[in-house]
Amino acid sequence: MSARRRIHDSFEHAVQAAVSEFGAEVTPKLRGSGWQEDQLRGPLENMIRSVCRGLGLDVTLIGEVPLVDMGARPDYAVEVGGALVGYIELKKPGTQADPSVYTGRNAEQWAKLRLLNNVLLCDGNEFSVHQQGQQVGEVACLRGSVLTSGTRLAPADGALARVLYDFLTWEPQTPRTTSQLIRAVAGLCQLLSEEVGEAIAQEKSRRRLPAFTKLAKDWRHLLFPEATDAEFIEQYGQAVVFALLLARVEEITFEGETMHSIATKLGKKHSLMGQALDVLAGDSVAGLSTTLNTLLRVIGAVRWDVLDDGTGDAYFLLYEHFLHIYDPELRIRTGSYYTPRGVVSAMTRLVEDVLRREGFRIPSGFASADVVLVDPAMGTGTFLLSALELAAKTIAVEEGPGAVGPRLREMVGRRLVGFEMQVGPFAVAELRMHAMLKQYRSAAPSQGLRLLVADALDSPTAEFNWIPHTYRALAESRRQANQVKRDERVMVVMGNPPHDAVRQGAGKWVERGEPEADIPAPLGAFRQPGNGRYESKIANLYVYFWRWATWKVFDAHDDAPFGVVALITPKAWLKGRAFAGMRRYLRETADEGWIIDLSPEGHRADVATRIFPEVAQELCIAIFLGEMRVASSRRAGHRA
Repeated sequence: MSARRRIHDSFEHAVQAAVSEFGAEVTPKLRGSGWQEDQLRGPLENMIRSVCRGLGLDVTLIGEVPLVDMGARPDYAVEVGGALVGYIELKKPGTQADPSVYTGRNAEQWAKLRLLNNVLLCDGNEFSVHQQGQQVGEVACLRGSVLTSGTRLAPADGALARVLYDFLTWEPQTPRTTSQLIRAVAGLCQLLSEEVGEAIAQEKSRRRLPAFTKLAKDWRHLLFPEATDAEFIEQYGQAVVFALLLARVEEITFEGETMHSIATKLGKKHSLMGQALDVLAGDSVAGLSTTLNTLLRVIGAVRWDVLDDGTGDAYFLLYEHFLHIYDPELRIRTGSYYTPRGVVSAMTRLVEDVLRREGFRIPSGFASADVVLVDPAMGTGTFLLSALELAAKTIAVEEGPGAVGPRLREMVGRRLVGFEMQVGPFAVAELRMHAMLKQYRSAAPSQGLRLLVADALDSPTAEFNWIPHTYRALAESRRQANQVKRDERVMVVMGNPPHDAVRQGAGKWVERGEPEADIPAPLGAFRQPGNGRYESKIANLYVYFWRWATWKVFDAHDDAPFGVVALITPKAWLKGRAFAGMRRYLRETADEGWIIDLSPEGHRADVATRIFPEVAQELCIAIFLGEMRVASSRRAGHRA
């Protein structure tokens, strides 16, 4: 008989003996009047310990698992050898261990618990193991009943040994593709967000001491003044998950570390993400340790050298895959659409060609020290990276390959600016930017990248009073964004901003201005006298971004009223009556403009023919420019 077979037989015997002892202990307890589910606890603990002895494992069962009370609280966390391996969920005998038959409260509870990565489900008579939301193998049944069998209770076959072995020996696997990685963490991110949402609801009804409501208030104050609780909850899970992923990119190990220590190490290179992790999930945050500990265990196994083949695609695809699995509806709500590289590359080359024309006389294009580029809704940074790639080629030709790294370092530290409201894509943009600099043997500038968690549409005049040190990096992001919006001359605004019809007021400062400071709404320039009854249709995010971009490039600085605006948006504004004022503004303000139709014929064309499969609207690339050589006379005439 082989050694493997002897070990297998030995373990099965250990399971059989443990089940008999379990029956001897639990049957008398279940004849009493207490809650049957509670009567399973002590006997099951003893059974698991006995089985682990048969495997030579050192096991600890931790009861009363801290999880925000969402009607879903696993009965035990299980540690083997000091490392978290999973959770045990007990059910009343007769409930079954097949969650597909659950209804009502049990089904609602399981919908949350299944998001944990390794769960043993048990009703005393049946056992099943579930990993990453999927049941592993068949349900294992006992011969007899915990209600009556006592010492005669026994495994029906070898399935119970397999279930317990799979559960107790689970270890997070190193993902080999971005899809595997996202499948491992997306459910945990969803569970984390749901826990925070439930905590806020409990705090507002005074069933829980305020903690997350204060965090949401601070988040609004420091970053997004008009963010709703729902928007904060969406941000929360993404911020924690992507900060931890970023930490693994920086090869920060999690074993034996607290969340605060991980955040501190991350903050040395990524100050905003490090501070966000500490503030949102630091050691002072109560009630989330179940999900957070599982995230640490799962993400701690990530090795980017396995995922990244040197092309940067592992980072490039990260958020795209995340949205597909985590919350496809979030893509629609936030307008988060991956822009194909071919489209981005074509737009970037067109804009650089414009900069090299006689009207601008900037032969170095994006590599020129005069060109400040802003993407007001950068997503994962594709447009900024495309401009960097063109600049790298130009520098290599003009100054030699050795000059590329230092010049790109200067460029990302001073002249490339990205605003992004979603923390997930922001973190990916940082990853990609650092990876590109590393490719050219250069490091990020000491003052950091100019990638900012901020809303381009917010007021540029908002200032902060004193900010506690623990929040300084978060506040600094918005402060820098406001400085760019308010003071900095920007030559190019380029990108693919979100597009969706929104409620009145969603345009924020662009739509409202600041009446108390006698600052008119920039959107007023897109309105046409006598056209008011039609202009409700301009309440769309892409219109607000068009106005922000044109205001920033053409209107905000009288001493530099020139530059280029290049955006991908729906093309309804080209003909619709509601947009007459927008077209008039562009005719009067810009010297030249190009429209490139991206749409197949007809509204709601076949998915296969669309640039963005989820977007049924007809789209276009539009590029408008105001040239340097005629800027002064043109602007004087426009103001008159």
